[in-house]
Amino acid sequence: MIVTEWNEFKALDKPQLYRLMHRPIVIDGRNLYEAEEMQRLGFTYRAMGRGSGPAPMVAATGDDTSLPQHASDGEKTAGESQQLHCNLPQ
Repeated sequence: MIVTEWNEFKALDKPQLYRLMHRPIVIDGRNLYEAEEMQRLGFTYRAMGRGSGPAPMVAATGDDTSLPQHASDGEKTAGESQQLHCNLPQ
């Protein structure tokens, strides 16, 4: 997660950063990078306040407020919604 505009972060060697990260996920709170470049390099990239692509579906168990009310064939229903799992080192 990037929350600073320091020049050191603006000038990162992004290909090297990608190689060093176990899970190459970048949440850019300062919009330092271009989404297209980061995705081309293989990062999962989200920029705050920018439309950098669809967010993953995250719904609490039993929460169907963001799912279609009448799912057609092939669409997920509330009981089949995907869940985001994130295992961070402690």
